[in-house]
Amino acid sequence: MNPNSTKKTPDKLRKKKMPEGKRFKPGVSGNPRGRPKKGDAWADVANEILGAKSVILTITSEDGKTKELSLGCNKTLRHAIIFAQVNAALNGNIQAARELADRTEGKPAQMSIPEAGIIDLSEIAQALSGRYEVRGMN
Repeated sequence: MNPNSTKKTPDKLRKKKMPEGKRFKPGVSGNPRGRPKKGDAWADVANEILGAKSVILTITSEDGKTKELSLGCNKTLRHAIIFAQVNAALNGNIQAARELADRTEGKPAQMSIPEAGIIDLSEIAQALSGRYEVRGMN
């Protein structure tokens, strides 16, 4: 570079100079450990387990006792969990039914207080009472 050049180098663009010991060394990465390996994140572990047809888990307690947990199904564990959720909903578990509806249909939009005040309940009550009167006559 020409010493008489008016172009500014990156060091001259900075307001403050970095201390000598803090600068990156040429040829050395600023991220020495790099990106975390795939498979260590919670989502990766959950997806691996849920995608399997069977899982055998051995748990060892602090006192040295071991317990083995074995889960399996003819599809994936995702299928088994959804089947169990549907079964619970069919057996009257409202929370299971709500969770299934939220996951498949989306959560319903919540009305704000001003919007809720606009609804005229008397019209709804009259419409419903008319339906029940007609039913009662049949």
